[in-house]
Amino acid sequence: MFSVWIKNYWMYLLAFLVFLILSIYSFASYWAQENRNLEQNLINYEKYCYEGSELLDYPVCDYETISKKPSFFYSLIMTFNSDMFPKGFTLVMLVIIPVCYFLTRYFNSGIIFNELTRKPYSKIKHGLILKSYANIFPFIMCMALIFLGTSLFTDSATILNPDPLFDKEYLSLSSELDNPIFFIVWYFVTNILYALVYINITLFVNRKYHNFFIATIISFVTIVGIELFLELGVDLLFVTTILKLDFGVSFNILNGITFNAAAGLGGVLAFAITMFVLTYLLVYFSYRNKEKIIMDCEEL
Repeated sequence: MFSVWIKNYWMYLLAFLVFLILSIYSFASYWAQENRNLEQNLINYEKYCYEGSELLDYPVCDYETISKKPSFFYSLIMTFNSDMFPKGFTLVMLVIIPVCYFLTRYFNSGIIFNELTRKPYSKIKHGLILKSYANIFPFIMCMALIFLGTSLFTDSATILNPDPLFDKEYLSLSSELDNPIFFIVWYFVTNILYALVYINITLFVNRKYHNFFIATIISFVTIVGIELFLELGVDLLFVTTILKLDFGVSFNILNGITFNAAAGLGGVLAFAITMFVLTYLLVYFSYRNKEKIIMDCEEL
């Protein structure tokens, strides 16, 4: 039973391992740099903070300040923003490749014909969508692990009481962190919705294209095309040029993990929900006709 599961879902497992390795590397790299910074601060303290030093009134000579643990949200965002953490095009590929592999293998195998003899098409369709959605779990689990690890290594008090300097001023999250628990939930939900948008687009493309490499390329190009339309058409031409507003940069389906909420948390969440609903409708209508899907599979 286990060997059958591995055979069917090994690509999902591989995606999880890649997510996990990149997440651990990003987390370890950030904290290695933090430890180097702390060591340097302590060296500077011993070197410059002697009695009568002109620097005694500066932060470099405030031992409590230079030795305290980093704040939670600052460390979290810096880890997610690291070069190695999967985001942007890397995140898109890690999400869509296993889904393309699963869908093309399913359609090419003829399994659907056997399943239609045992259960209604509606159940098959919903099962196919849910199994495709399962590829968000590696991403969710790695995000959760970084949240957990960050909470263990940082000042736990800053989770509910964000640091005014590092969390709010340096990250420009003054109003967003007024309710830190809501921010954490918002961060998870919006990034999950963006990942589901990638999967919906992949489902839509795989409805017609059953070759793994072709489906993967078209899915990726479609996602990039939508991103370019949002950046150039919606943001640059409409929101920025015509409306003279600056929140259009938040409407970006590729960089949710790096965080940009110029439109406010509610605006970004509303945009993510809208994109999910629109792409899900594409999936719903493209998989609605059972006869067309059967005919396409019979042609393989």
